[in-house]
Amino acid sequence: MPPSPQRSSGPNVVLIILGVLAAGLLVCCGGGGLLVWRTGFSDVVACANLTASGEYKKAIPACRSLVAKLPRSGEGHNNLGWCLTLDGQFQEGLVEARRAVELEPSPTTYDTLAMALASSGYSEEALQIETEHVMINGYVANNAQRVTLGMVYYAAGRKQEAYNQWEIARTGSQKQAQILAREFEAKYP
Repeated sequence: MPPSPQRSSGPNVVLIILGVLAAGLLVCCGGGGLLVWRTGFSDVVACANLTASGEYKKAIPACRSLVAKLPRSGEGHNNLGWCLTLDGQFQEGLVEARRAVELEPSPTTYDTLAMALASSGYSEEALQIETEHVMINGYVANNAQRVTLGMVYYAAGRKQEAYNQWEIARTGSQKQAQILAREFEAKYP
């Protein structure tokens, strides 16, 4: 007769993994990590993933839910501002982008603010923000920022410079930047 199965007295692997994830959230996100943990990952993951994949309209409800639950999430406000702006909801996108910069000033949040400003008709302010807070030595760090710079140039009436930025982004390696650059080239002749 085979021996009866016995429950292992060793540590529960699932609990160890959950503990490591919780500790990682606390380290990477400060005190807000615990809130993310308690709130649940669904809105955080959906907002981030849908935004990153370019599904802006679909991302808006998840991002709204995220900022309602975690109003001090700079990344949540940033993603919501980006999605609203690219969905054509310029004024609300601008409000969210400004909030993101207040909470978490970084090149990424400033880049979103520049896009929202340019899309809302504030081209001079957008250009100032892009040059002071995003560009380093006159250059942007990646093709996603290049798409925004193109939009800022376009809004400022510098169409050829906008097309040049979009062309570089379109031929680069960042898939979402390629898609946006193509869309902007078609939308803004």
